[in-house]
Formats: sequence, C-alpha cells, structure tokens
Amino acid sequence: MSDERIAVTIQVLYVGQQQGAIDGDPILEVDLVVVERGNPPRPLATSLRVPMAKLALLRAGTEFSAVISGERPSVLDIDWSGLT
Repeated sequence: MSDERIAVTIQVLYVGQQQGAIDGDPILEVDLVVVERGNPPRPLATSLRVPMAKLALLRAGTEFSAVISGERPSVLDIDWSGLT
C-alpha cells in the first residue's frame, strides 16, 4: 500500500516546553493548524524536532509549508529552509 503525501500549510498556535533533544536540536511540544487545500483547517498537537538555527523563528503566528502522510496525518515533513 502506497502512502499519499499531501502538501499543506501549517500555522503555529502555541510553542510549549522542550521535551528533549536529538543531536542538539530541541524537541518542542506545539499546537498547530493544518490547512489542506479543499478541506477545513484542523488542529494538530504534536512534538517537533526543530533545528537550532530555526528555533527563534518558531513562535505563535508563524506559517510554513510541510508535507503530511495521508495515512498518518500527524507525521510532518517540514522544509525548514523555507522558514525565514
């Protein structure tokens, strides 16, 4: 079975506490809104590994592009280079 990948826009509602780190990059709890073309916006509470260089840019109101898994929509593939 093939997993469909869906392009979405993400809006950050809340950035919470650091839950840990991987290779120096913090893992943060976040509340997001996922906007998928043709569907109503939907909330998503998850944890994200955030590159240290992008940490200051991730705050409430930030929007960025991502790709989600059609089978597991809480799995995000974020192009961090687009977050400026």
